[in-house]
Amino acid sequence: MESESTTITTSETFNYPNADVIIRSSAPNKVDFRVHKFILSLSSSFFETMFTLPDASQKAPKTNLPVVDVSEPANTIDLLLRTIYPSIPEPIFDTLNTLRPVLGAALKFKMQAAVVVLRRVLLKPAFLKVNPMKVYALAASYDFEDEAKVASQYTLNLELSTQPLMEDMKTMSAYYYHRLMMMHRRRREAARTLIQTFPPLTPVKSRDGQRPPPPKCTCWDFWNSWKARAEMELIHKPTSNVIFTHDFCYQNSRPDSCSRYNCPNLKILDNLKNSIDAIVFTI
Repeated sequence: MESESTTITTSETFNYPNADVIIRSSAPNKVDFRVHKFILSLSSSFFETMFTLPDASQKAPKTNLPVVDVSEPANTIDLLLRTIYPSIPEPIFDTLNTLRPVLGAALKFKMQAAVVVLRRVLLKPAFLKVNPMKVYALAASYDFEDEAKVASQYTLNLELSTQPLMEDMKTMSAYYYHRLMMMHRRRREAARTLIQTFPPLTPVKSRDGQRPPPPKCTCWDFWNSWKARAEMELIHKPTSNVIFTHDFCYQNSRPDSCSRYNCPNLKILDNLKNSIDAIVFTI
């Protein structure tokens, strides 16, 4: 029985007149969700089993409906029910902090269809772009192998050693974190090998092919300087997104004898970038 001081409100959205069960969220702000056993049973093997057992639950005053107390807060239950109810639009998740408890509840109540929907939300482009490490940690925490592989690719733009600690990493196993570190290392070494073994720059010939190349063309100096800086950058972020940017490439000024925009040797950089981007490693 609830104490007299306990305030229980009713959900505005889930307040069906023909409801036959109440899902009551946790304290301190308890909310009653007046819903249907049929929909819960179809969506959840947990509730399907529960409703086949003898009804020993308390009854709500006035309605005399059975009450199922759950440990989740009202916001989580509201979003979870919106995921399974056919007459209600699917919820919109703006943050991973909102998604995580709903996903955890869906797994707890064995709502397989809801889990499928929420796993797709986990790979929302905005989440992957803004916080790929958090997406990876969540996927790893729930042993979502496919989602973890996708998120791992987005972490290549991060320097793992400088990433701040986050609560989501508490439930991520060392196994998944080690796999991520190994993937970064393998891709870094593969990219550095490509840079070291790629065909070197050659002196530029004149357009008509008749005149000899400039005697002091410094393409070699440009290449060697870029290569050294690129290899250092790859130690931090094993991706091509930084080392082929205009600013990074031209930290060394190009010589007057070799036009920075028309030099055929720049095609080598384009080809090298394509080769690095084609490296595929997953956790």
